[in-house]
Amino acid sequence: MFVARYIGIFKDSLFTSIFGATYLADTFMVAYKFPQLLRVFFADWTVYGTLVPSLSAEHEKSPTKARNMLNGYFSFMLVLISGLVILGELFCPYIIPLIAPGFIGDPIRSNLLNDLFRVLLPIILFMSLGTILISLQNVLQRFWIQPTYRCMQDFVMIGVMLIGVRFLPNYKLIHWLAWGTMLAGILQLTSVGYMCYRNHYPIYLTRKFWTEKTKALVKQMSKTAFASLSLYLLTFITVAFASLLAPGQITYLLCVDRIILIAVDAFGGAITTILLTYVGKYLDNNKKLTLLLEDIVLVSVQMSLIVAVLVFLTAPHIVKLLYGYGRFNSTDCLYTAEILRISVWGMPAFALTRMLSLYTIAIGRAKISYVASIVSVSVSLLANFWFIQEGFGCVGVALAAVIALWSGIVCYIPLLYRVRWQFGVITMLWNGIHGLIGYLLWHYTPINIALGTTLVSYFILGKYLHILRIGQERVLGR
Repeated sequence: MFVARYIGIFKDSLFTSIFGATYLADTFMVAYKFPQLLRVFFADWTVYGTLVPSLSAEHEKSPTKARNMLNGYFSFMLVLISGLVILGELFCPYIIPLIAPGFIGDPIRSNLLNDLFRVLLPIILFMSLGTILISLQNVLQRFWIQPTYRCMQDFVMIGVMLIGVRFLPNYKLIHWLAWGTMLAGILQLTSVGYMCYRNHYPIYLTRKFWTEKTKALVKQMSKTAFASLSLYLLTFITVAFASLLAPGQITYLLCVDRIILIAVDAFGGAITTILLTYVGKYLDNNKKLTLLLEDIVLVSVQMSLIVAVLVFLTAPHIVKLLYGYGRFNSTDCLYTAEILRISVWGMPAFALTRMLSLYTIAIGRAKISYVASIVSVSVSLLANFWFIQEGFGCVGVALAAVIALWSGIVCYIPLLYRVRWQFGVITMLWNGIHGLIGYLLWHYTPINIALGTTLVSYFILGKYLHILRIGQERVLGR
């Protein structure tokens, strides 16, 4: 996870250095984010939360039945998403005003968005099918394949930019980058399909895919999608409101979003990927489920909160280090750092929401996540509208997302009150002390970056792995 996110950061840094905070960057990011929004229904944690527990339980009983269930679900998703992609291509002119209303009066940006949208939309097909196959790899305990799968697209995009910047003007390079991204999706799907074949799970299409197993998975997928909708829809709302502002604001927000996702995936996604496979095994054991919930919540809060403090203190340095190159000038870095210092306080809420929504689905308490999603989206719309009207600009858009995330967490109180918070308070304080020492060394010594980064990484990562090991021992009874 860490390596995959760092490669993604390098890709984004290269992207901003070439295109800067311009209409080209804004338009590409909007076109690229729409398939990301659809991931809530057909890919990513929706499929992981649906398929991993069911496939894990089926694999324990009979690999042959698990193979049939996987291929039936794969065939159904291929037919469904292919049809949706075709509809999206046909109705593209009606979708664009919804995802970027600020582009309507600008023919240059709207025409470019139309072109890039049509090229990038099929990515959702490769994302969805690839996520299904990655779920199988997680069930087989091959967790390294998931971050490797993610890196493929970043490597292709980096290669296109490094080569294209030498020979093409930016307005042509942005089209080549879109085509490269789409072709990278084909490469990802082909590679993970080969891995499934190597693991004796060959993928084939079947006509009789609408079985009872597939129906149950689709029903569960719909629940999971709605429960996780707020996380993806908040980004969609953020981009839509940012499109009403001056060019470059979308780029600032999405650069910050990338930094936030590093911590969320590292201290939220990694835990969920590992521990989610155990939820299906302990559905009849309330004690084990409670211990599992406690470990997930405490580790996520501890790590994400410490990282949030460190990112807040070092925001200008982080932004300059990651994005302060080429056409992304010092003014762009200043605005991005200001937005980062606000957005970072939504990080613990983001990580908690991501995990708790999947957990509630797995244990049959989906209503909690549904209410949380409705609350978060409603608060986001109201807060964004008010901040834009009051002239807060991009900072207001970022603040609205933070408020919306924490408002959704309130809905999870029936679960959170069961967590023994004293179990993690001492560790949280201990991590805080070491993080503060690392920051002081980073800020005030000549060898600041090397020593400070080493200390912070050592103590945070070491304590994270220690807590996770203790949690696995408690849950698994080792």
